[in-house]
Amino acid sequence: MRIVSWNILDGGGGRAALIAEQLERWQPSVVVLCEYRGTQPSQTLASHLSEMGLTPQRSTVATDHRAKNALLVASRWPLRLCENDKLHRVMTTIDLKPAEAT
Repeated sequence: MRIVSWNILDGGGGRAALIAEQLERWQPSVVVLCEYRGTQPSQTLASHLSEMGLTPQRSTVATDHRAKNALLVASRWPLRLCENDKLHRVMTTIDLKPAEAT
């Protein structure tokens, strides 16, 4: 399993294609992008991750402030939201299913 956490700075901007190329080389199982935004460069990165098989995705982009820095989590496995009552926050977990016996 390869997990990549990357601060893409300002939503990726003009570097989005280079970021996508590097992620393709790394072939991660899970990606967390910091400073992800609801802007075109960030959305292009999310689409590229989906094409790489990291289809389950969750982001914290605010619909009323799409250019504000947020997070994106993309995974090869299903993602689900869970609430933590002690922290009063909603979190994302990754459901890793055991490999089937052959």
